[in-house]
Amino acid sequence: MENPNSLVLENKRAKICFYQDFDPKNLEEIFYPEVLDNLELILEPKLSLLESYLQHLEKQNKSVSVQSFFCFDKDKKGALAGFTQLKYIDLYNKKLEMGGTWFGKEFQGTGLNHAVKHLLLTYCFEHLKMNRVQFSIDDQNQASIKSMDRIGAIYEGKFRNNWVDNTGISRDDVYYSIISNDWKQVKEKYFSEFL
Repeated sequence: MENPNSLVLENKRAKICFYQDFDPKNLEEIFYPEVLDNLELILEPKLSLLESYLQHLEKQNKSVSVQSFFCFDKDKKGALAGFTQLKYIDLYNKKLEMGGTWFGKEFQGTGLNHAVKHLLLTYCFEHLKMNRVQFSIDDQNQASIKSMDRIGAIYEGKFRNNWVDNTGISRDDVYYSIISNDWKQVKEKYFSEFL
């Protein structure tokens, strides 16, 4: 696998860089508490929400099965806009999960997420040579579910009581995927503005 420590990916709209190349404390500029509503993480009660989230990211990024990225909006002079991850990276079976994605409020609904997904899917299929990229989404997160149609992901089903949120409530996830056999067609149909 490529050394992600120097990884920077760009298209005409977005730029993403690896977690280690940027100070995570800068997320404070765009962070808001509702970011955590649809993320699977355990909060530390003695810390602020942001501090607890940053501690969680620090632990995750010590794992070889996680790559985290900061997202920047080139339409807004390269402003820090959000965060995303590749998780459960399985090089032997050539699969991973894309998720943990969120954007500051001013960047939502602007098309930036679409541009970031293009960068990450290209990286996954054309550089890492993955066979499968899956997406696990809280079934209450309608915005993320709708975004799956816009990137050509295929619905695969619902996992009931798949995780427990920070209030102790069991939540359901829906799963989508894109596979390598479909990538060329998906790229041409859903990401043509970046080709």
